[in-house]
Amino acid sequence: MASSRCFVASDINRNPEMFSSYKDKRKICGGRSAVKRSYTEITQDSRRTAELSSPQRKKIKICRRRLAMKRPFSEVSQDDHRDQEMSSPERKRRRITTNTEEKVIVLPNTSKETPCTVAKVSSKGTRPCTVTSRVSNIWIIGDSYIRRGEEAAKKEYGKNLGLNANIQWFGKGGMRWGGVLPSFYAELANQSPPDILVVHAGGNDLGLMSPKKLAFLMQRDLQQLRAQFPSMQMAFSCISERQQWRHGKPVQINNDRKSVNKFMRKNVDYIGGELIEHLYLKFYNKNTFLPDGVHLTTAGNQVFLTSIQSTLEKILQRSSSEQRV
Repeated sequence: MASSRCFVASDINRNPEMFSSYKDKRKICGGRSAVKRSYTEITQDSRRTAELSSPQRKKIKICRRRLAMKRPFSEVSQDDHRDQEMSSPERKRRRITTNTEEKVIVLPNTSKETPCTVAKVSSKGTRPCTVTSRVSNIWIIGDSYIRRGEEAAKKEYGKNLGLNANIQWFGKGGMRWGGVLPSFYAELANQSPPDILVVHAGGNDLGLMSPKKLAFLMQRDLQQLRAQFPSMQMAFSCISERQQWRHGKPVQINNDRKSVNKFMRKNVDYIGGELIEHLYLKFYNKNTFLPDGVHLTTAGNQVFLTSIQSTLEKILQRSSSEQRV
């Protein structure tokens, strides 16, 4: 009987999990029961199991193999700010720079291609960059009004009519409308096409052909330039009043002039251009014309050039606004 008890005791010691309901519930770690382990080991195991079992502690961000709860408050606050920057769409768009805030300074430039050079200044020095804006190139082609107007423009407005542009004048005395395209293509062989083209011609054709035919030739030639150079903007300068006309009576020629200008006024939008009207050049004003009754005085040239300048300024402002958009 004693031997049987010893045998049962030895089996219990060998397989405690099979014979004792109490020992079944104890966690076996390292071959030893949890009861025989030290207090520090038990507390460490309880913390580890709590980390795995608690859903809130599962969400804690582990950084450098340490719990965020055990990290200093300053480190935890820094992580919160970083997480907010990554998650916020407004802060993602914000430009992050390692230097201090940058300032934009406009430096003068002597070249004709660009009006200015932009440089960004930071705490480490000056860093130049390229400029998107550039000076527009303008051609003005026409008869003696343009040839004389070039000289008057330099005296009255200085270079380029006081505009931020590069203006070239191609005026020829006695030019008729048929000489506009040949003059344009002759200059085109030496340089690139302009950004803006201004044409003032046709007054010397009045009396030599009907106003209907002249208006048709004007529209056809301007449409041809529009098709060949779609990016080039055009402006048609209306035929102004005169006291004397070379090929006909003043009253009849003046009526033909009005017919041509009326036709161009209706079709200027169709050719994609601007209309320059000289409303203050009146034939009855003696201070406006020279004794020949055709060419303009200093006061007349000022009125004539003011109309061209205001129209060009409007075109340049519209082009700059379109580039910004």
